[in-house]
Amino acid sequence: YNFIRTDSVNVGWLAPDNVGIMPFNNSEMLMYSTMYSITNSPDSICAYRVDTNNNLIKKTCIAPPNHASQFTSANLGLKTCDKVNNNNIYLGGVYNGDPYILYSSIFTISNLDSNLNVRWTKSFEDSYSYLFYNYTATSDGGCILIGLYNSDTSRSSLNKHIEPVILKIDSTGTITSLINFSNNLNHQVLAYPNPSTTTISFVVSNQLDNATATIFSSNGQYVKSFIVHHGENVQNISTLPIGNYFYEIVNKKGEKANGKFSKK
Repeated sequence: YNFIRTDSVNVGWLAPDNVGIMPFNNSEMLMYSTMYSITNSPDSICAYRVDTNNNLIKKTCIAPPNHASQFTSANLGLKTCDKVNNNNIYLGGVYNGDPYILYSSIFTISNLDSNLNVRWTKSFEDSYSYLFYNYTATSDGGCILIGLYNSDTSRSSLNKHIEPVILKIDSTGTITSLINFSNNLNHQVLAYPNPSTTTISFVVSNQLDNATATIFSSNGQYVKSFIVHHGENVQNISTLPIGNYFYEIVNKKGEKANGKFSKK
């Protein structure tokens, strides 16, 4: 390997462990990074178009969710179908995400066009801990998130509860598939946003396809039942009183998954 040159690009404060670069076109590169905050607020996730002379052409930063705290990872993918399509860029990361420390994590994903204009940004939150370390854009306009998941909020037997997890998101930011390799059905459900005010989505794996979901109040009273299918299932909870709720999802084999969420 022959050393050719080294250059710098002035784009602001960066987190050096969260910087990446990839080709954009014949005369530009696409960079992504964490942008350090000079206040006590969490870091932003940023994308940059830079020419071959290392001039900054365009910069876009995605602000963190209002209640996010520690930033964990940044990653970015470009939609590929034999060649890169620069008009479908995914930029994402995880706040509070560490399956070994057991934060309640928030993971975000944004879709950008070739000028780095943001089409949409989605944030997903669960009471359990996720760490997605690979965002891969797909030829159907969506994105695949690959990472780790830990449902042990009791902080006991940590390593026994960490499992690989894969999420598929379509071109609108809707989760269409959840794959978890655990035999524990509680790992096969993602309920978000949690807490919520108007709607809550139950994303279930194919092991819980066509299963019956039931919501109970914190004192065990029946609230409602509905059928869930593989992918995202949205329920309106705007009329529910503020408080904590439990859900139980039972498939055709009688296997159960349980969890909880909060209405605020």
